[in-house]
Amino acid sequence: MIKKIKFIVILLISLLLIGCEGKKEPEHEHEYEKITEITEYINNEDVIIEYKCKICSEIKTENKGSIFTFSEKTDGVYITRASYKFPQLKTVRLADTYNGKPVIGINNDVFTDLPELHNVIIPKSITKITDHMFNGCPKVENIYYEGTLNDWFKMKIEKEFFFNSQSYEHFYVKDENGEYIEVENLVIPEEVTHIGDYLFNSCKNIKSIEFHDKVESIGKGTFMKCTKITSLVIPDSVTEIKGKAFDDCSVKTLVIPYIDNFRYSAIGCLNCVEEVTLTKGKFINDKNDDESEHVLIGFDYSFGLEKITIPSMINVIGEEAFCGCPKLKTIIFENANNIKRIEDRAFMSCEALTSFVIPESVVEIGESVFSNCTNLRTLTIPKSIKEFKASILKSDMKLKDIYYDGTIEDWCNIDFQDGSSCNPGGNAENLYFKNENNEYYLVEEIVLPDTITRIGQYQFARFNISGTIIVPPSVKSIEKAAFFSCENLEKIFIDKTVEFIDDSAFDYCNNLTIYCEYKSRPNTWHKNWCGRSKVVWNYKTVLDKE
Repeated sequence: MIKKIKFIVILLISLLLIGCEGKKEPEHEHEYEKITEITEYINNEDVIIEYKCKICSEIKTENKGSIFTFSEKTDGVYITRASYKFPQLKTVRLADTYNGKPVIGINNDVFTDLPELHNVIIPKSITKITDHMFNGCPKVENIYYEGTLNDWFKMKIEKEFFFNSQSYEHFYVKDENGEYIEVENLVIPEEVTHIGDYLFNSCKNIKSIEFHDKVESIGKGTFMKCTKITSLVIPDSVTEIKGKAFDDCSVKTLVIPYIDNFRYSAIGCLNCVEEVTLTKGKFINDKNDDESEHVLIGFDYSFGLEKITIPSMINVIGEEAFCGCPKLKTIIFENANNIKRIEDRAFMSCEALTSFVIPESVVEIGESVFSNCTNLRTLTIPKSIKEFKASILKSDMKLKDIYYDGTIEDWCNIDFQDGSSCNPGGNAENLYFKNENNEYYLVEEIVLPDTITRIGQYQFARFNISGTIIVPPSVKSIEKAAFFSCENLEKIFIDKTVEFIDDSAFDYCNNLTIYCEYKSRPNTWHKNWCGRSKVVWNYKTVLDKE
C-alpha cells in the first residue's frame, strides 16, 4: 500500500514538472519611439520613418510618402501643401515633378506651421505662386531660386510671401555658371521693362535697386518690406507704380517721375521719406508753356516728408496734395510761375510750414488750403488771385505777417464769396500792401482810391486797422459785411454818392462812429447796415456847428 502511494506522488510530481517545462513566457506590448527626425527634404522622395521599441529594441519602418500634396489643374500641377507633421524640417526643396509632369505653381499657404524651417529652394519649373508661401514659419531666412535673375522676373506672384508681417533675410539666384549668388544690390536686367507683383517682397537684405531707362512699370508690393533700401531713383520712363510697391521700406530720399493724377502715397514708403525730387517723367521733353494740365496729387499723409522739389511742368497743386504732412517745411518749385491753381486742402495740416509764397501765376485757390498749418507765420498772396471762394485759413489762425503783392486798388477788385473768414487779410497781425513804388508798407489805416466804384462784400472784414476812412465819391455801393468786425476802426465818412449799403456792412465794429451826409437812412440802404455802430446823420451840418 505504501509503495502504491509513493508511486502516485512521484507520478504527480513528474507531471507537474513536465507541465512547467512546456509553458512559455507571455509576449510584451511594444512601446515604439521615433528615431528618425527629418530636417532636410530635397529630392521629393518618400519619407521613411524608423521606430524603435523601448523594451526590446525592435526596429520597424513606416513609409509616409511625399511631404507634399499636389493638385492637377488645367494649366498644370500645383503644390498645395507641405505636411506640418514634420516640425523639425529646416531645409525643403519644392518638388519640380509629380507623376512625370512638371510642377508649375504653388498655392494654399504651402508651408504652414513649420517652426524650424530656415531654407526653401524653389525649382526653375515653378512659374506661379498664387497664395502666401509661409504661415507659421517664424525662422525662414533664405530663399534659393534655381533659375537666373532673368528667369525670376518671369515669375507670376499673386500675394506676399508671408501671411503675417514677417520677413526673410536672403534671396539667392543662380549665375551663368550655375552658382548661387545673393541678390543684395539689385540691377534690373535690360530685358525687363515691366517688374511684376511681389517679386522681392519681404527680403530684408536687398540694399539698393538700379533701374534702367526702359523700365515702364513697377508691380504691386514688389519691394515691400525691403527694409534696407534707403534711397531710390526711379527713371522718367516709369509711367505706372502699383500699390504698396515700396511699402514699409526705409527710403529717406526719393527721386520719382511725375505721373498724371497718381496717388504717390499708395507706393507705401512715404511715412519715412524725408526728401522727394519729382522729375518730369514722360513729359521730359515738353515745353513749360504746354497748355495741358499737369495736376500734382497724392503725397497726402506722408508723415516723414520734409522737402519736395516740384518740376517745372506742374501747373496745378491738386486737392489734398500734401494734406497731413506734418514735417513738410521746404517746397521748391522749379518754375513757380507755371502754377495756375492750388486746390482744396492742398497744404492742410502741414504743421512745419512757417512761410509760404503763393506763386504770382496762381489765379485760383481752393478751400482750407492752409488750414491747421499751426506754425505758419508768413504768407504772400499774389495780385493774380481775383476771387476767394472760401477760406484758405481757419478763422482763428493768426499769422504774424501777410504780404499782398498788389495795391489797395488791386485788393478792392478781389471778390470774397463765402463769409468773412474767406478774407485772409483778417488773419494777419500785420498786413502789407504795395505802394505806387512797388514797395511794401504796413496797412494801419485804409486810404480808399477814387478809382473804385464799390466796396465789395467782406472786402476788409476782420482787418486790424484803425483811424479814419473817407469813402470817395466814386463809390456807389458798400456791400455785405464789407467792414465786418474791424474792431479798432474809429471813423468812416460816407457821402450821398453812396446809393446802397448792404446787410452788416459795419457789424461788430464796436469802436466805430459812422458819419453820413444823409439826414436819415435811405430806403436803398439795408435796415441792418450799421450793426451797433454809432451813426452821426447830416454830419456836415453837425460838424460845422461844432
